[in-house]
Amino acid sequence: MSEYKQKIENDIFTKIEEKLGTLPSIASSFIIERYDEGASGQTVRSYFSHLTVFFEYLKENKSKFKNIAISDIRGEDISNITQADIDGFSEMLLHEKNTATTKHYAVLINLFLKYAQKHGIFDKNSLPVMNYKGGLHKEKQLSYLTHSEQLRVIKSLETGENLSSRQAKYNSLNRERDLAIMILFITSGITVSELVGIDIDDVDFNAHSITITRTGQVNGYETIYISDRAEQCIRDYLETRDNYHPYDEENALFLSRMQRKTDEKTGELVNQPGVRISEQCVRRIVVKYADAAVPEKAGKITPQSLRASFAKSALNTSSDPALTQSLLGLKNISSVSRYFDAPDDTAAKKARNIINL
Repeated sequence: MSEYKQKIENDIFTKIEEKLGTLPSIASSFIIERYDEGASGQTVRSYFSHLTVFFEYLKENKSKFKNIAISDIRGEDISNITQADIDGFSEMLLHEKNTATTKHYAVLINLFLKYAQKHGIFDKNSLPVMNYKGGLHKEKQLSYLTHSEQLRVIKSLETGENLSSRQAKYNSLNRERDLAIMILFITSGITVSELVGIDIDDVDFNAHSITITRTGQVNGYETIYISDRAEQCIRDYLETRDNYHPYDEENALFLSRMQRKTDEKTGELVNQPGVRISEQCVRRIVVKYADAAVPEKAGKITPQSLRASFAKSALNTSSDPALTQSLLGLKNISSVSRYFDAPDDTAAKKARNIINL
């Protein structure tokens, strides 16, 4: 794992660790063990958030929990959780959350309950299970950019067209960087965290590749191959990188002109140029140009939309789910199916004699 990524992971867990005292001790132990076993900081953060919601629900809806602070809930209290309690929690989630979020809760709650059983809180016959039942909440639709819309975004970025005067000013200062970021998103399908984590020495122009930090890989890294256009944009940006006045030890590929950072001597927040660009800044870049160039989809296009657009193009061009899974770094090939275009009537008519007897 890169030094940058490891720092992010440690920072996330440190912040969560400070809050673990608000959960029952068995839940805190569960989260710590998951982290020690290799769960990412983001995963641990979602565990903390989901378990907090779970115990808040129990405190509000189960009489035996009403007069107990969540942090004071003990194993014997948890042993009183029934299947009816879990079913009620599941129903609440299905009405308030989307289906994907409810699935995440179901996986986590079942893991936690089995962990509690392992520690003697439930016996084999009393262990409740959160059964996920879909259909009560419509799945959130993915937003895409068509090829023509992608070209409009690139044109706006290259020319400043459709930008406000303030946006045009920053476009002239950061055009090469922003173009490299946008082209890399559109042509590779990488995530925001993967892009932000790229160091200069991760880029290999001879092999036309970039080594990225990707969750789920054996050693935490994966090599992706970039298009000629992306490669040229990165070269053009590198010629301007010194304009960001990077510190000698700053090895990040993409830099920000201005970031807030804590001064090591005074402890105060100060403006510091020439540091690794933040995920928030990257998201703002994508939204700014997408909203300006494709106003009919204003507020709907994010870096995840560009990843989805890449996946859709890759899948419908190659018709190879395994290849698309590999390009996106997805763990399960079933996740690829959401990017398929439904066949239109013309294709169905052509297929009517596919079996010729």
